[in-house]
Amino acid sequence: MLILKIFPEGFMAKNAREIVEDYIEVLAERLVNDDPAVTSVMAETNASGFELDSYEIKSAEFAGDSKEVVFDVRLSLSGDQDPESPPCGSCIQVMVSGCLENQEGKWQIKAYGTESCSLSDF
Repeated sequence: MLILKIFPEGFMAKNAREIVEDYIEVLAERLVNDDPAVTSVMAETNASGFELDSYEIKSAEFAGDSKEVVFDVRLSLSGDQDPESPPCGSCIQVMVSGCLENQEGKWQIKAYGTESCSLSDF
């Protein structure tokens, strides 16, 4: 017996990279707000308001019967330099490895770890 899945017109299943791209902003926000390595480097600067500037997905692959996506990404986070303070850097490069998990049709960040974190403009 042949079973065909019929999808709405224009529907295309996302590949692993596209799924990671959908969660880059969420990951960057978590790093800026909660990651000890990132917040420690942020504290070394006279900048504030750090947010995602750019990113590069180094790898993204399905795992666990395609219910997980494991990834490695490089993020560039930038902040606004306080004009009344001496410059101490305002751009942070972060390498992150992690895993997204599909639960009941919705992807979410399962786990991640900061591999490296440093100022890139000081």
